[in-house]
Amino acid sequence: MVTTRKKRVAMTEKLKKDVFMACVVRVSREILPHGSFKAVGETHKIHPRTVANLWYSTLKQIPGYQPNTPLDPVSLLANVPETAFTTKFENSGRNPKHDRDMLLQEIKNIDPTARRTIRSLAGAVGIPVMTIWRMKQSKKLKVHTMALKPKLNDDHRLNRLFHCIAKIDKNTINSVAEMTFKSMYNEILLMKNGSFLYGTGFGVL
Repeated sequence: MVTTRKKRVAMTEKLKKDVFMACVVRVSREILPHGSFKAVGETHKIHPRTVANLWYSTLKQIPGYQPNTPLDPVSLLANVPETAFTTKFENSGRNPKHDRDMLLQEIKNIDPTARRTIRSLAGAVGIPVMTIWRMKQSKKLKVHTMALKPKLNDDHRLNRLFHCIAKIDKNTINSVAEMTFKSMYNEILLMKNGSFLYGTGFGVL
């Protein structure tokens, strides 16, 4: 025998408001009588536990409400906020352990050479790799091409300086104002110091 699963009722804002109003109407002698959740659930064709969750979650949003205190129907209807029945899908699920906005600020202060991969960035910030991966999947982090040139040590600086001096036109060396350099159209300058610094790619987060 094949059994069909009962279709779940969509909890719209109107339905939530109607369910809460039905519970408020049943308040008697400053309490909600036993069996009210079941009765309201049968009327609106939803589970009693759903009614209970909606009831208690709405009460928590009422300013000044304290648990286990007498219920006043007039006060409940007057003080319930308008956003109590609004569906917020972005607030569903477990709360993130790390504040994403604070992480983005910390990442901006990290040297780009220390955050070229997800693993290196996670180690620099001190958070799990999966947190960085989720931020990348949610488009909070994007991979960009490294625009910074490799760092130059003292030997590289001297070699570049000597190369520039060697290209000065000797016929103009006596006058600093008229000093010119030889053309370098047929020469290629190899960046020897860049071949080992970025051997695994140019990505940066």
